[in-house]
Amino acid sequence: MKVPLARLARLVAWLVVAARPACALADDRAERLVAEAVAAYRAAMEAPSEERRLEGFSRAHRLFAQAIEARQIHNADLQTNLGNAALQARRLGPAILAYRRALAIEPGHARAARNLTHARTLLPNWVPVPEQDTLVDTFLFWTRLLSVPAQTVVASAFFALGAALLAVAIRWKRRWARNLAIVPLVIWAVMTASALWHGAHGNAGDVVVTADEATGYCADSAGSPPRFGRPLPGGTEARLIAQRGGWAHVRLADGQDAWLRRAVLQPVRPEDLSPSPG
Repeated sequence: MKVPLARLARLVAWLVVAARPACALADDRAERLVAEAVAAYRAAMEAPSEERRLEGFSRAHRLFAQAIEARQIHNADLQTNLGNAALQARRLGPAILAYRRALAIEPGHARAARNLTHARTLLPNWVPVPEQDTLVDTFLFWTRLLSVPAQTVVASAFFALGAALLAVAIRWKRRWARNLAIVPLVIWAVMTASALWHGAHGNAGDVVVTADEATGYCADSAGSPPRFGRPLPGGTEARLIAQRGGWAHVRLADGQDAWLRRAVLQPVRPEDLSPSPG
């Protein structure tokens, strides 16, 4: 049975979005968890008190997280739902992490991008945030519109077109076909290189502070001096430089670096941060 998320999306605008049928929730438990999460979100929206609303949104966040974990679902819509529930529960760190993961799965996900932009405005003004559009990003615009698998498919189509034109040029000695083949083959080469690079390095090492706040230190020791005059708030984004014991060396978007306890961080790509020693 399909979960009627689309109707909820229209009622709640950007707060909760529909999980696509392509998500293919093969596990009954995962589907049931999504349905319960949506119900909890709707109940929270209608709750008579702020306390009840926060409790409802927190429950929805937990249920969405359990649904994703139940079958290791990699779906941008569900990650966006997870972020929306966290944001309404006033958990900025998990919200920004979920939006970043949604965009890692589907770079062109407009709702996740819009919600991420909004969530970043809730951070204190002194917290640096990553630049969203660089000159390279503008030139390689498809990296923001297509996932890595989609880039591979499109690149393959351009290769097939170029190969067909070369075949025509060779078989019938048509110079125009040979010259025209250069365009799709160049596009194929650029898109293939882009897909390979983003598959290996896109979001590599990106981490988000998911604790309410985290003290940055000058070294990997709680006895070292604090790196900043105040703790970093949840939702701070950084790039992982190194790991040592239960510590992570990170660089903020403005170039400043600090050592943080690994327990306060979550990676955009789960494989980028080894578990903190128990």
